[in-house]
Amino acid sequence: MLNKKPIFIFGFTGGGTGILWDLIISHPQCMTPGPEINQLFYYSAKREVIAKIKLYVWALANGFNYNYLKLFNHKNVHVINYNNMLNNNNFLNYIDQTLYQLKVNRALHHIYDKYKYPNEVYSIEEAENSRLVTKSVEGACLAASFWNEVYEDAKFICIIRNGLACAESKLRHKRAKNISQVAKSYNFIANYLYKFNENNENCLLVRYEDYIAQPQKTIEKIYKHLDLNIKEVQNFKIQSRSNIVTNEKETNKEIGQKYWYSIDEIDHFFVKDINKKAIKNLKKNQIDEFLEIAGEIFYKFNYKI
Repeated sequence: MLNKKPIFIFGFTGGGTGILWDLIISHPQCMTPGPEINQLFYYSAKREVIAKIKLYVWALANGFNYNYLKLFNHKNVHVINYNNMLNNNNFLNYIDQTLYQLKVNRALHHIYDKYKYPNEVYSIEEAENSRLVTKSVEGACLAASFWNEVYEDAKFICIIRNGLACAESKLRHKRAKNISQVAKSYNFIANYLYKFNENNENCLLVRYEDYIAQPQKTIEKIYKHLDLNIKEVQNFKIQSRSNIVTNEKETNKEIGQKYWYSIDEIDHFFVKDINKKAIKNLKKNQIDEFLEIAGEIFYKFNYKI
């Protein structure tokens, strides 16, 4: 495999995976291929038909079944059997080479990520040797065991967020029809990630709320798990998001752009009560319905109402 010691992040939409992604690729030895896994290998909902046609052609040209790519669909509601995929070298090479090429290209040409430090860009050799960092959300997380089989030297981070806060976010953004749909999806994926973490010594499970409350401590824990030296990070390169604009100095930051922050600044970076504000928007019957479906895993992660 071209990618050595890759890093895989799994979590929920609106569950903190994006911020965690930024924190990890801020290390000069790490680089992302760009979009989330489902957008790379399945399709982006914005251009669904065109993307599917392109992927079908790519699959045909590279000698593997187009249906294999459904493994990375973020809308998956069950675990797909991937045994045949592991025996298809054309498929495995296509995945590995694509991730590698996108990673190198981003390190050399991306407007923000080509900088390993505020005033220093990556060399070609550094880009080629950088550690791949990918992100999967929702149903695409159900491919975690596949990635574990493909890359024996991989490291994994599963990030969990309070399911009620996730539910509120999905309903508000119209990513789900009702609370029942969200609860069933959360219950299945959260249970899958919990078991994956329990059975994999190369995986670390992190609660979103923990790195919001204690960013520096949690980042150090994550870096240690990933065998990364936090002292090699001069500043953290983070994309500005509405949920992390917390003080007057940040109000001038343009949403979507990346800015450099010291580790001390990150301690005052996040909205600490973001979950509380979100859950307040849910009705009591919605909370009750969610807990009836996903209450067991909700409490297993030590969440409270």
